[in-house]
Amino acid sequence: MKWSIAIFMGGGLAILFGFMGWAFYSTRAIGLGGPGSGAIMVMIVAGVLGTGLLTGVLMWLAFYSSRKGYDESPRFETKSETDEGE
Repeated sequence: MKWSIAIFMGGGLAILFGFMGWAFYSTRAIGLGGPGSGAIMVMIVAGVLGTGLLTGVLMWLAFYSSRKGYDESPRFETKSETDEGE
């Protein structure tokens, strides 16, 4: 990997994580303070984990079908002209 790409990706991740930290810090009083917020957090975590699990399973199926040859186009055997006369 070229250094410029690594620096660009690292900078992008740093900006992303910085924004996420700012968003959580600035909205801490909104989402986690009221009654019933525990149930909301459980639903959010369950949704994120479920999405990750579904993504993993679908990727595994894609690689499995590719490895086993299910993604190949079918090849049909045809009779040659010499076989028809017999």
